[in-house]
Amino acid sequence: MSRRPAGRIINTGGQRSPEWFAARLGRLSSSHAKAMLAKGRGEAEAQSVVTLRQNLVAERRSGYPTHQSYATVAMLRGIVKEPDARFRYECETGDLVRQVDYVEHHEGALLAGASPDGLVGGTTVVELKAPSTTRHLHNYARAKRGELPDSEYFPQLRHLAWCLGGDVQQVDFVSFDDRLTRFEEQVAITRVPIEALDLEAYDTIARRFLESVEEQMADLEALTDE
Repeated sequence: MSRRPAGRIINTGGQRSPEWFAARLGRLSSSHAKAMLAKGRGEAEAQSVVTLRQNLVAERRSGYPTHQSYATVAMLRGIVKEPDARFRYECETGDLVRQVDYVEHHEGALLAGASPDGLVGGTTVVELKAPSTTRHLHNYARAKRGELPDSEYFPQLRHLAWCLGGDVQQVDFVSFDDRLTRFEEQVAITRVPIEALDLEAYDTIARRFLESVEEQMADLEALTDE
């Protein structure tokens, strides 16, 4: 995929701030990517695609988020451990991570954005995970064998690289668990090259989906104006 303009970095006063939630409202984000990419049976759309479209339309029409405000214990641990994971990544690589609140896709009319866990220079996106110990050890083993992360992580990684654009060449996937007694097993870093993310295909799917959101918005407008 040829170089694209870089996404527009937005300072919202920190991720999960009221301003951050407002910036994400009605936009296709990394957390939506898996639902958007889901396949239905035959020619039918997956229910997750239908629901996501309805939610984005509802957010744009109301100005209120449709997501649930609760967080599981695992989600809360991931949030709490993010600074530790970032620090270990910096220690392991020698690279300083620039924290970013939110990045809008460079095409302003394309309502999409992402919240990377960090950037290294203009070429590397950092994605931090603090999963269960079982999942982390699986990630660690794959990294040690030189394998890419499991496919379940790829929708988010693809969306991040797609939104960041510019000179991004790779995503560093970081799995962290400081509950392990062996220090060297606590962190696993896997560099995912941009070529492995098939951004051309992702761009096509994301644009088609966002067009369908706009079409549903237009349908509602027409019904309201009747």
